[in-house]
Amino acid sequence: MGASARLLLAVGLLLGAASPAASAATPSTTRVVVVEDRGVVAPSQTAGFSERCPARAPHPVGATFGPTDDAPLAGQLMLTASFPLRRAGWRVVVKNITPLPQPFFAGAVCVGSPAGLAYPEMTDVAAPGMDDGFGVRCPRRAPQGIGGFFSPQDAAGLGQLVNDSSFRTDGGWDIGVRNLAPAPHGYFAGAVCAGRELHTALVTQTRKVAPGARIETQLRCPRRAPQPIASVHAAADAAAGGQIIATDAFRTGARTWNTGVRNVSTASQMAGVGVICVR
Repeated sequence: MGASARLLLAVGLLLGAASPAASAATPSTTRVVVVEDRGVVAPSQTAGFSERCPARAPHPVGATFGPTDDAPLAGQLMLTASFPLRRAGWRVVVKNITPLPQPFFAGAVCVGSPAGLAYPEMTDVAAPGMDDGFGVRCPRRAPQGIGGFFSPQDAAGLGQLVNDSSFRTDGGWDIGVRNLAPAPHGYFAGAVCAGRELHTALVTQTRKVAPGARIETQLRCPRRAPQPIASVHAAADAAAGGQIIATDAFRTGARTWNTGVRNVSTASQMAGVGVICVR
């Protein structure tokens, strides 16, 4: 799908999604486990971790990453690879965009659920300095998009491709990348899809982001789907296309999640941020 068509889809879906109304508390039927490691990423370099999901929650559905408690500031990282490992774990790689070492954590969000999962993916080449991506369609047996993934096809693309959109669509999931390099880079991208047995909710907000600034948004899952599992983010209008980059994605409480983004442009931009929640 072209960048302009994907942007129009993001605007419609993110602006149309409101926080779900509270409902009677429902017992959770999905077990969510976060597995992560901690390290330090050198100035202007990349680093990451590969995590295996435990037996009690064997299915990987997404990434978590961000600064550790002793990091001087949030929002100093960019997501440059995030993808499932043989459907048993997840790989996360971040880039440090600062001249200082940055302590960070990264890992996998794993679920135990009777719902079937699927991981359709596609490949393409991102042109120099451009936004690219896919609207990935989920299969009939697992029609709900609950997350996305991407990675450069080789090591040369690490640190050059960064995640600039990730959001649910009517037919699956949209995942976008921006190529920061002066050369083209190949990549693959896909969706994490779930069967209808998995009860989900989408919570979003629209935020204004100053030039070059980053924002952190804490989102709360509704009682009918109280467990957060994946960030949602995208440009919220045409001017912001390709300018809103993922910087943080992590659980902050039993029902809360932080989605962080940075505006890499020289003008204020509107961003849509959110979280996918499950019961």
